[in-house]
Amino acid sequence: MNASEPFLPRRSRGALARRPAVRAAVPAATRRPTVTQILRRWGPWVCCQALLGLCEDGIPLTARFHNPQRTSHYLFYGHSPTVLATLAEPVLYSMVAQPYGPEHWRFLILSEEETRWAAAHHPHCQAVISPYGNDGDKIIPALAGLMEQRSMGRMRGPKYIVLLHDLGAYWEALDEDSRLDLLPLLRRGHEFGIHVLVTLRYQHHFALPDAVRRLLRHRLYGHADAAALPNTPAFRDLAEALSDEISPYQAWVLADGEWMRYTAPRVG
Repeated sequence: MNASEPFLPRRSRGALARRPAVRAAVPAATRRPTVTQILRRWGPWVCCQALLGLCEDGIPLTARFHNPQRTSHYLFYGHSPTVLATLAEPVLYSMVAQPYGPEHWRFLILSEEETRWAAAHHPHCQAVISPYGNDGDKIIPALAGLMEQRSMGRMRGPKYIVLLHDLGAYWEALDEDSRLDLLPLLRRGHEFGIHVLVTLRYQHHFALPDAVRRLLRHRLYGHADAAALPNTPAFRDLAEALSDEISPYQAWVLADGEWMRYTAPRVG
């Protein structure tokens, strides 16, 4: 595959473009590329395709948000808000670094103020809002309302990505409308150009209802460090890899039945 062929194997038809795992040494931090460097080599891509990271064979792993028939909501796991932001922000930054303006796609971030987002200063960013307070409670219902308007053909416009960062920390603080409206948004939002990214600490796994977690079908597992992993068979199988085989800027993803490690690039 060369630079004129940015897509991964054609058998990967879903919202996640990927390749089977190739075991290799963990890349040194000094060799960790930037979002711009990866896009310069492999892009530009079609709108709306975003960068997750770089696989161990040097091929980008991308998230596809342009097929209304495919679920394209993502759940990032990690042991801390910093690790979660490291994994999620390349998606947002790759949006602003490509030649598609805010008339094509935009994003919103629901996040505590302690986390700083490099992509927040770009026109694609609709807002960065604290989850605590009236504005935080308005984001999910507003997007659910937009979905309903678009389902009736009454409104057109850019695709939206909403990042619910460290959601387990404030799930119970959201009002009931926000918690209820998230379910239809996850079920059908992608059909109308509205996509959801959730970041979640391992310790908050059970804070979200099962129905919410089931609808977040694309899952990426970041560094666990000393975090207590949820007591489920899936996490017991992953425990060793999550603790010992990845750095804070790497994650595991299940692709075509195989576990693959990738590196989230530096923002810039």
